[in-house]
Order: sequence, then C-alpha cells, then structure tokens
Amino acid sequence: MSERRLLVVINPNSTKAHRVQSEVINPLHENGDVFTTVQTLTPDTEENIAHLSALIRDGDRVISAAGDGTAMQVVNAVL
Repeated sequence: MSERRLLVVINPNSTKAHRVQSEVINPLHENGDVFTTVQTLTPDTEENIAHLSALIRDGDRVISAAGDGTAMQVVNAVL
C-alpha cells in the first residue's frame, strides 16, 4: 500500500495568497506534518484540473488553501 500523502494546493495568484503562509503552511510545519505544496499553474481551469488529476493518488489527503475557484478545481481533480 502506498503512503498517504498530504498535498496543499495553493494559487499564487489568489487575492489572499499572502495569508496562506501564515495561516496554513506555518501551522502545518509547527505541527510536524509532512506535506507537499502544489501550485496551480495557469488561469485555465481545465488545465489545472488535468494537472492536479495527474498528481493526486488514491488515498492522498488534499487541502485547498486558496479561493473558491481553486477549491472547485481540487474537487474536480479528486473526483
């Protein structure tokens, strides 16, 4: 069985991207969690969904640390 990874999906172009470090990344580090940060690559929704779909494996835990649009992309990639 493969290891369950924790992926944190961020959108560097989000209007609240500056808050991700202090409100998501720093607490995960402080808690000792091992995780991988994944950035959305493009403003194109379908391309981001395809990119995320290729990265996410069965059993992965995924945090969407961005806005509604990124959350929708993450949900579609997981499905």
